[in-house]
Amino acid sequence: MLLIVWGMLLSSHANAAPETCLNCHTGLTPIQVQEWKTSGHAKSLETLKASPDATDKCLVCHSSDYRSDPANITLANAELGNTCTTCHKKHDAEFRFPGVNQELLKPKKELCNDCHTVGSAKPGEVPRAAQVEIFNGRGGIDVPDSPGVHSIIMPDGCVTCHTFKADPKVASDVGGHTFKANVAKCTDCHGNNAAQKKADANKQIADLLTKVNPLLDAYANKNSDDFKNAKFNVELVKISGDGGVHNLKYSKTLLENSISVLEGGGGPPPVAEESCLLCHRGLTPAIVTQWESSAHAMSLKTLKESPDAKDDC
Repeated sequence: MLLIVWGMLLSSHANAAPETCLNCHTGLTPIQVQEWKTSGHAKSLETLKASPDATDKCLVCHSSDYRSDPANITLANAELGNTCTTCHKKHDAEFRFPGVNQELLKPKKELCNDCHTVGSAKPGEVPRAAQVEIFNGRGGIDVPDSPGVHSIIMPDGCVTCHTFKADPKVASDVGGHTFKANVAKCTDCHGNNAAQKKADANKQIADLLTKVNPLLDAYANKNSDDFKNAKFNVELVKISGDGGVHNLKYSKTLLENSISVLEGGGGPPPVAEESCLLCHRGLTPAIVTQWESSAHAMSLKTLKESPDAKDDC
């Protein structure tokens, strides 16, 4: 009889509402819960409701109860922000104890993508997020796609850096369920100068933003396509919030293009990018570096410097 009652109690959690997860899991995973509560994700609904631009459609990324019942939940009556079920599946109908189902809703590389993207935003609008676009080097206006090395060599995408922490058993201010990137992970590829490379990238982007912001403010025709396109590209970089770390080359290109347009230069002409790296994602940073320093990679530059160069070369 005891087993039957125990089974009923367990099965009652099989389809538990998102907010009930912590009824059981606070005692089992206090570190994850403690970290989660400090994250921006945990405050997602609070943040949304404080925004003057908030609409019901924003709830798809900001509210777990909306995702559970989109027909009846609105901005006015939503009560839950993001909870465990934002990323984790609920328990199977047949509750397996102690083999609890804690699988992710999607593969790691895809898990963050639905919300951390500009989606259908276009010039003239303010994109709400641009992490996916910047990381993968796409989404800008009149700027060629340029996938960065991070998007090529990181099989798990965002979570490669945004869940890493040195000791999973200790609560941390970065990594884990805080989702704040842990720069210590960068040392896997960048060695002891990881922090300096991050600082250098941040400074390059900050300097370009310092240059472009006054140009946006001073531009006379703010209804023109040139202005809207330039502003959109700038917003992609700003809203991504990574300061050039995700894809420095692409972020710089977006800002430099905007500066050129706003200064009246029309922007640099689009250049067709090599598409090889879109598929050949197994390349390591070492291989990419070797290629970039090779004579083959510099073949066009070498040719143009030659007094005997001809078109058929």
